[in-house]
Amino acid sequence: MARIPVVLGFAVLAACGGGGDPAMPPPAEAIAPVPIPTIPGMTPPGTPVGYDTVERSGVYSGVPAERLVVVRDAPNWMALWTQYTANVMPQPALPAVDFNTKMVIGVFLGARPDGCYSVAITQVLQDNGNLSVEYSEVRSQGACIQVITYPSHIISVPATSGTVQFLRI
Repeated sequence: MARIPVVLGFAVLAACGGGGDPAMPPPAEAIAPVPIPTIPGMTPPGTPVGYDTVERSGVYSGVPAERLVVVRDAPNWMALWTQYTANVMPQPALPAVDFNTKMVIGVFLGARPDGCYSVAITQVLQDNGNLSVEYSEVRSQGACIQVITYPSHIISVPATSGTVQFLRI
C-alpha cells in the first residue's frame, strides 16, 4: 500500500513538467553560445590548415639571425634554400615545391648557445585568406651538444595571396 502514494507522487510531478525549480537556469543546450573575443596572445580565429614539414633542424643552418619568412615563388625559394644549406657539404638538393598551389613558410630562431633549443611550427590557421602561423621555441632538459646552433622549421602550405602573421606561443 505504501507504494501507491510514492508512484502517485511521481505521476503528479511528471504531469507538472518534472517539478523543476523555476529559479534554476535552462539546460545548457537551450543557451545560445556567446562568441569569445580575441585576446592578444591567444589563438586567433580561423580554420586549421594542413602543412608539410620541408625541413626541421638547426645545427647547420646558414641563416644566422632570427627571421620569419614567407616564400611565394621559385627564385626566392632557391635563394633561401641556398642560404639555409650554405654550411652543409655536399649541399642538399632543393626540395620541390609547386608554387602554383603551395608556398613556403620558415621560422629561424637565430643563434642559440647549445643543442638544447628547437623550434616548432605548431599550427597554421586561415581566416578570410589570411594565415596565422603559431610557433614555439622549446628548450629540452638534460645533456645537449655544446655548440652554437640555429633552430629552424620550414613548412609548405596551400598558397594564398593574403597576409601571414607569426605568433610566438
